[in-house]
Amino acid sequence: MEWLGGMRWRVQGAVTCATERLKTWRWPQWTAAALIVAVVLLVIHVATAFVVYWLPLWSDAVQEYMPWTEQEHETAWNYNYSHTAAEERLMRVPKIIHQIWISDSGTPMPERFVPNVEACKKLHPDYEYIMWTKESTDAFVEEHYPEMMRTWHGYKHLISRADAIRYMFLAHYGGIYFDVDLRCCRRLDALRRYDGLVGVSQPIGFANEMLVMAKNHPFMKQLVVALPLWHKQWGVYYADIMFSTGPMFLSLQFSVFRQWWHIWKQTHSVDALPVRAVPQSMWRGKNDNGNTDHFFVKFKGDTWHHNDTGFVFWLSHHIALVVITATCLALAALWICVATCLHIFSGRKADALHEPISRVSQMDEVKMF
Repeated sequence: MEWLGGMRWRVQGAVTCATERLKTWRWPQWTAAALIVAVVLLVIHVATAFVVYWLPLWSDAVQEYMPWTEQEHETAWNYNYSHTAAEERLMRVPKIIHQIWISDSGTPMPERFVPNVEACKKLHPDYEYIMWTKESTDAFVEEHYPEMMRTWHGYKHLISRADAIRYMFLAHYGGIYFDVDLRCCRRLDALRRYDGLVGVSQPIGFANEMLVMAKNHPFMKQLVVALPLWHKQWGVYYADIMFSTGPMFLSLQFSVFRQWWHIWKQTHSVDALPVRAVPQSMWRGKNDNGNTDHFFVKFKGDTWHHNDTGFVFWLSHHIALVVITATCLALAALWICVATCLHIFSGRKADALHEPISRVSQMDEVKMF
């Protein structure tokens, strides 16, 4: 039975040695790995914040892209709607109005939006009007964009599908899209004279609540191609929508499109800019001020806004503070990571020097028993 006692002490000594090694070597190593991953993720988010901050998408700077001037607005506002067939041939955008109401449960559009829809239809009896539903959007994607089916069904939020589908049907058909919380104040024929119009949003970038696009417009095609690449989960509901399909996605893609517009222009005979940025004050007003000197008035909507919306809007007004804070956190995390790695390497060096002595001591203890 003596050999059993000796075996027991040998096993106990080996376990003790392994435990001490785990405490002094493996745990700090995993800590360092976790810190490195955290630093990489933080640096990515800081870099994203810097890109967003430095892009000319803020306030009036966005109008430097392709501005809709006061003169153009006045011309459009005083447009003669009794134009001839010859003038109709000069129109770049087809006479199609698109709107969307998607619901998983089949819930009909709220009654408060019905007057908006009816007012626009009444002003445009000669236009083709399409109200896109869940069934019609699913069928459209399956027929015309089968390569997008995986991305389409991968969207967790219905608003993401509503955003994505407007880019697809405008690329395929062209026409005028606007949200159901917008009510037409006058006919929209004057807007069809341009290859593309997007509304400027506040506080940043462009809004996708009103889009006027010619058929097969390269910007819409670019948006469709980019949808799978930006189909990511950001961890925050508002960011998931804004960056994957929403206004922030549209704004960033607009910045990219502007860079290669001159290449597209060389291969197309056009005498107008591809997409005009229309200041919000020129194309829509609020329903509570009685002012109808716009193409649209906006009523209460924002059906997709959640509790995090207020926090995100606060961030948008303090973007410089957010970027500086994130940079400081990234530097602090990097310093902790480097310090931890140095501590691990120095500890392992010391362990290597003392390991022979420790091993001899442990063997002597085992022999004594």
